[in-house]
Amino acid sequence: LKPLEHEAAAPDARQAHVAIVADRAVERQDLAHMTEALGLQSTEARTMREALELNREIPALLLVVHSPMDGPAEADALERFKNQALEAGLPFFKALAITADDSRWDALAESGYTHALLEPVERAAFALTVRELFEEAGFALPDNAPGAAAGAAAGAAAEAAPEGESSATETPE
Repeated sequence: LKPLEHEAAAPDARQAHVAIVADRAVERQDLAHMTEALGLQSTEARTMREALELNREIPALLLVVHSPMDGPAEADALERFKNQALEAGLPFFKALAITADDSRWDALAESGYTHALLEPVERAAFALTVRELFEEAGFALPDNAPGAAAGAAAGAAAEAAPEGESSATETPE
């Protein structure tokens, strides 16, 4: 018999995981707290390069980037994240951009971002977006997580929004 307390548990490839990239610690911490409130684990990094290094250990289903760049270098980094996720057996990879305004959303979408939210990030919108992505991938997030009620409220608000009005989540086109 082997003593179990000495064996490190290997992370499950289908573990619900979010990678967070933000220059400033306060933004990383805020996004990490919102992620944790949904019952999800996260890794935080200051740069995309650092996040890619961390992602080798535990590939993320979702990458959240505060004030992202667009262009070929960003597209390459997002493709590398996607490849790592798929190689780990995750069903897909999504990238969420957090931006000050929506003027660059088309360029971000061309670089590979699949979703976007405006800052300051509304907790309910963040919870709804992340919950929808993880449930689409087959992860059952706990309903008793502190963010679950906020996500449900945001969903109700988004459904109640008149046509042409902004909803809780946006997908860059």
